[in-house]
Amino acid sequence: MALVAPPVTFLDFGSVESLPGLFLTIAAQNDDFALPEQVESFVKHANSKACFVTLANADHFFFSHLPQLAGVLADNLPQADPAL
Repeated sequence: MALVAPPVTFLDFGSVESLPGLFLTIAAQNDDFALPEQVESFVKHANSKACFVTLANADHFFFSHLPQLAGVLADNLPQADPAL
């Protein structure tokens, strides 16, 4: 599971105990709905092994930063099993 800008500042994620399938979370530096420091704290609680990335100068919708977002996702998504 990968999360992109989960709105932890705007919505209550307190009932989430753990996310064992979480491997990547991406935050935006200038996000009013998901403050990067709150997202990072949530990720550490949900799955301390998950990778956390903050995109500099991006907002919640990643306007003008979609190529960087796509690059981080592509670089971190596990490769699918060719037998599938």
